[in-house]
Amino acid sequence: MILREPSARDLAEHKQALRWLLQITRLFHAAVSDPEFPNRSVAKDLHGRLLQLESSWRMFHDALPKEEAEQLLSEVFPPG
Repeated sequence: MILREPSARDLAEHKQALRWLLQITRLFHAAVSDPEFPNRSVAKDLHGRLLQLESSWRMFHDALPKEEAEQLLSEVFPPG
């Protein structure tokens, strides 16, 4: 996904798989975050993984369109 321009099919498959991974990880994280769960480090590990999955979602599925990103960059860093 990073090393080449993904096809529309690749993006759709990635989106579906990532959506499920996010849902399942959130469920597991909620379960192990219970104060009575015997191993507190599991909640921390899952929280870290959840942050990685959410970052991947933003990178591939919530990114600014290229034209919008270029316009924003030119406004913030005007050509000099």
